[in-house]
Amino acid sequence: MLPPIIGVVLQKGGVSKTITSVNLADCVARRLGKSCLIIDMDPQGNAGKLLGIPRNVTPSIREVLLDTKNEFPLQKVIRPTSVPRLYIAPSNINLASAESHLRIPELFPHPLKQLRRKLTEEALRDIALVMIDTPPSLGLLTVNVLHACNHVIMPMDSGSDFSFDGLDDMLDVIRAATSEDHAINILGVLLVKHDRRQTLCQSAHQATVTKFGPDAFETTIASSSAVKKSEMARQTLMQCERKSSAARDYMHLADEVIRRLKLTPAPAGVTEAPVAAEELASVGAGHE
Repeated sequence: MLPPIIGVVLQKGGVSKTITSVNLADCVARRLGKSCLIIDMDPQGNAGKLLGIPRNVTPSIREVLLDTKNEFPLQKVIRPTSVPRLYIAPSNINLASAESHLRIPELFPHPLKQLRRKLTEEALRDIALVMIDTPPSLGLLTVNVLHACNHVIMPMDSGSDFSFDGLDDMLDVIRAATSEDHAINILGVLLVKHDRRQTLCQSAHQATVTKFGPDAFETTIASSSAVKKSEMARQTLMQCERKSSAARDYMHLADEVIRRLKLTPAPAGVTEAPVAAEELASVGAGHE
């Protein structure tokens, strides 16, 4: 059985897809007391940067996607991070060229499902949840994520009308990737950079609830300078700004995600414990 696989998707930039992918995965790992994996499908590689992964690290998710000889299974590129129980399959700018390679029919007869083929039980052994960060486009990389995931989170900038533009297009692409053997559940629409005092944000919240009903997350992510501080520190919010409103919001979001997925949180006292050396060694050994 595969763990829940969540794609964080929207074709707009600046809607905190990477921030959400990394911080939500961190908070879920803490709440579950189990290992979570981030797959970075954005050529900018910002998820890896935020977690202290060296620039242009190889092998990366590009090698996994374009592998036709089983030389690069996913577990070969998964790396531990500085966050307990949080792992990443990193990317770099070279991933941008993968789309043109995937369009070669002689090599990839099913280019939309290349990532899906790589998410095997062996590769995801001991992983409780997978988060996939996506680029700000509806190209082959994002469509690969949709064919691979069984849940999506769509973050939208609460203070910007533009983040709502193209939302129906995103929903159409999600429906197109859905089939009899591959259901995609909208886990939630998430308002980020949310300032409850601003009229525009209040209107955005009401519009989201009206349009999506129970598919809108109850949790919203506050606009906070802590997010920028964590980016500069190359750390998650729980590492460097754990008392901030944004860190609190992502922890609440993790609780909501865990409830919606019907996962079992770890007993009190276990969730914040640092990962044991032997556990890191055993999980890492399976992911090299």
